[in-house]
Amino acid sequence: RLSSNEILNGTGEGLCAIDCEGVPDSLDLIQIATLPQQAGSLITIYVIDCTMIGIELVCNSILPLLQSNHIIKLIHDLHMDMVALSSAGLEGFNCILDTQLAAEDFTGNPFVGMNALLKMFGAPEHPLKNKMQQIMK
Repeated sequence: RLSSNEILNGTGEGLCAIDCEGVPDSLDLIQIATLPQQAGSLITIYVIDCTMIGIELVCNSILPLLQSNHIIKLIHDLHMDMVALSSAGLEGFNCILDTQLAAEDFTGNPFVGMNALLKMFGAPEHPLKNKMQQIMK
């Protein structure tokens, strides 16, 4: 187990957002933000270095989360992340919403980036998105 967090371990109920770096060619880093369903719960953010911990250990640890029917998973550009996750042997995911696909349905544009989506809804840009991409190159 990577943590005692019930959402991360797939045993709780709530919401999480997942972003993978290195995709589609590899699975280098996974960022997961969790929000339990209980009132007053705080968001917890995990940055998991798959190259340091090992892809097999990370994948085995997050598989219950990805397969849970009680946790809604938000992923932007699910297609690329799925290629990397499937290549790592993960399958059978449930309750996943691709925010890029939802944005396409809303706007008609199939290539809405995460920061553009946040801007459409008046939210600030992801402060570390570009920096994380530069680090991972």
